Amino acid sequence: MIILHAVKNFFKNLKYYFTPLGALFLGVIIALAAIVPALLASLNSFAASVREIVAGAGIDVEVFAELFLDRFSELPSDVSDAVNYILTTDWLAETLNELMNTLSSEAGAYVSGLELAAAELIGSAVGCLAVLFTFCVLGLLAGFWITKKLIRKEIARRSLWKYILVTAADSILLALITYISARIFRVWTPGGFIAVAISALVFGFVNLLEAYLVQACGKVRFRKAVSIKNICFLFIGFLAVFSIAALFSALAVSLFGNVVGVAVAFPVIEIAIIVNGLNAESYMKKLAETQSLPPDARVPSAENEKDA
Repeated sequence: MIILHAVKNFFKNLKYYFTPLGALFLGVIIALAAIVPALLASLNSFAASVREIVAGAGIDVEVFAELFLDRFSELPSDVSDAVNYILTTDWLAETLNELMNTLSSEAGAYVSGLELAAAELIGSAVGCLAVLFTFCVLGLLAGFWITKKLIRKEIARRSLWKYILVTAADSILLALITYISARIFRVWTPGGFIAVAISALVFGFVNLLEAYLVQACGKVRFRKAVSIKNICFLFIGFLAVFSIAALFSALAVSLFGNVVGVAVAFPVIEIAIIVNGLNAESYMKKLAETQSLPPDARVPSAENEKDA
């Protein structure tokens, strides 16, 4: 049954759990190696600029630094919220200017210098976060691609040209279904929901048909492989795998908190997405291996191509 086959594939391929996680961490490490020195240099430059301005105004630098550090207690207690507040508001420049006005009667002459130092530090921090985000995304994409490659070799090998043809066909079909459903939604909202339901059935049929042509054509009878029952079982298998992954994710977040929980759970979600995408082909491959037609009843087909 496709449902059990999907669940079995999911648990079997959890052995690749650390592949996407490792790719993400590698991206983070590369990013940190670049941004930590840059951020430290920006902090040193900021401190030197503020020290020079404060000393030029005749203010005790140690007193100014002590009062400035005391203002951090006003920030949100959560570190991520505090960093977000500093980066998205004028808190840093306003705090520096307020302290300068408190400690000096001639603060107006030094406001522009403090604002410039604050702006340079904030700009550098935002740039460093952008680099970190970029490398995280690259790590996620690399991890997904490598994991999918490994899982495909495990459960549903196919040749490169078949991969290109199926990918192109799926892209065209998905775009067409999305366009038609959106057009119907504009004209008649209930009809849009009906169109989505019909589109899901069509997409399931095409998914099984493609899998049959790629993995089982000429080896298994078409009616046995592609049927309404198998389309329904295919979607139930999708839901079963995603439900297991979602349950694990909820458990991870409840045990480890949002940040660590998401980091622990995302490889499971990624594997669930990959397995669901390959489930139809994997099932057809299994049918071709276990329930093939007798040699004299097979449809002539091309020789096996080299796996991609």
